[in-house]
Amino acid sequence: MMFASSSYIVKYHFPKKIKKVSNPSALFSDDRKSITIQYSFTDYMENPDKLDCDVEFEK
Repeated sequence: MMFASSSYIVKYHFPKKIKKVSNPSALFSDDRKSITIQYSFTDYMENPDKLDCDVEFEK
């Protein structure tokens, strides 16, 4: 498969600081206003729900 070595990256940006995220693979930015989730393309194709997450914001 041509894309087997590719990776899938999703970045979410928010106006508020993030308190916590339900996805254990999510990485926070330094200002805690963005998260990045990265998976290999084959993992994503097998289970696209891996990119789902619930986000809780600071008050």
